[in-house]
Amino acid sequence: MKINFFYKIHAAILLIVFMSATAYAFLGGLKWTGTIEARVDKVTWEYRVISLTDAKLPVFENELNELGRDGWELGALVTTQTGGYYVMKRPQSA
Repeated sequence: MKINFFYKIHAAILLIVFMSATAYAFLGGLKWTGTIEARVDKVTWEYRVISLTDAKLPVFENELNELGRDGWELGALVTTQTGGYYVMKRPQSA
């Protein structure tokens, strides 16, 4: 019951904030006066594929922690009928 109450309060607060911001913008409180410029550099990724069928949980958890420290993140989880694969990715060093 406490969890449901927390989510209800959280949802009510978010609704009030959203409605206040919308009303403020609608009533002329916000005016667009400029442009947004962004520069996006192209990222080249390197990948590593780890088989789930060979994974033993305690060792695998340590391996994932080590990969995370080395900058790897989960890019995809590919499942097959016989197991699956974690596809890890990280930005390639220049």
